[in-house]
Amino acid sequence: MAKRFADSLLAVEDSLYQTKNQSGQDPRNFPIRLNNQLGGLMGFVTSGERRPAKQSYDVWAVLAPKTDGELARLERVITTPLPKVIVLLKAAGQPEIVRSKSEGPAPRPITP
Repeated sequence: MAKRFADSLLAVEDSLYQTKNQSGQDPRNFPIRLNNQLGGLMGFVTSGERRPAKQSYDVWAVLAPKTDGELARLERVITTPLPKVIVLLKAAGQPEIVRSKSEGPAPRPITP
C-alpha cells in the first residue's frame, strides 16, 4: 500500500516537474512540464513595461486548469490512501506521516 501511495505521489510530481533532468543537456531530451511552462509565461509577462499580451492570457487559460487539475489529483492522492498508510505504519511501530499544515496563498483569478 505504501508503494502504491508513493507511486501515486510520484505520478503527480512527474506531471508538474520534469523529474528526469540530470544534466544541462536533459531538457533537450525530455519534454518540459507545467512548472516550466508557467515559468516561461511568467518570464514573458514580467519582461517588459507593458500590459501582458492577449496571448499571455490565452496561455494562462490553458495552463491554469491543467495545474488546478493536477493539484486536485494530488489532494485526492493524499486524502484517500494516507489515513490507511498511517494505520499500517502505527501497527508496524513506525512513525506516522504528518501532513504539513502550511499552505501557500489562496489563488486569485487572472482576468485580462
